[in-house]
Amino acid sequence: MVETKAMSLGHRDYEANEGKYGGNKGDESKSHRDYEANEGKYGGNKGDESKSHRDYEANEGETSETARTNASLRKYPNAKSASEEVRTYAKDRLRPAVRENKELKTEVQQLREKNEEYRKALNVFKTKLNEVAVFNSNLAYATRLFTEHSTTKQEKINVLRRFDSVETLKESKSLYKTIKKT
Repeated sequence: MVETKAMSLGHRDYEANEGKYGGNKGDESKSHRDYEANEGKYGGNKGDESKSHRDYEANEGETSETARTNASLRKYPNAKSASEEVRTYAKDRLRPAVRENKELKTEVQQLREKNEEYRKALNVFKTKLNEVAVFNSNLAYATRLFTEHSTTKQEKINVLRRFDSVETLKESKSLYKTIKKT
């Protein structure tokens, strides 16, 4: 058999490279240089659906999510074992925390109820204390009026009735001043 040399510019024999890089005129195959120029990280072959460098940079967040997912799959090659691991974690770590959270919520609710009860009692005591203070003030002013001035029995009764209608300390003081002037 006669060996024929390809008529290319410095390339090896045609038969030796046939089909490896293309190079037949008229077909759409690529040359060796095309493959070397486009070899790389991001694809870049015209007409294919590979991503460009910009596509990878734009989807950087998705890439890192994918990387985490792939790392998780490497760590747990069997999805069932991964879910078992999660369940075990939930039992061991999360359930006691959830139980404690429920207990704390119950305790907070009980403390709020007690707080409301104490608030009502405080309001009752404030009202009673104010009543006692007004009564004490009225008693002191009436006693002063009776001792400082000579009053009859009827005048004493009228003074006491006027002090009975008083509801605040200011009213008590102003009534005393009014009666003292007359």
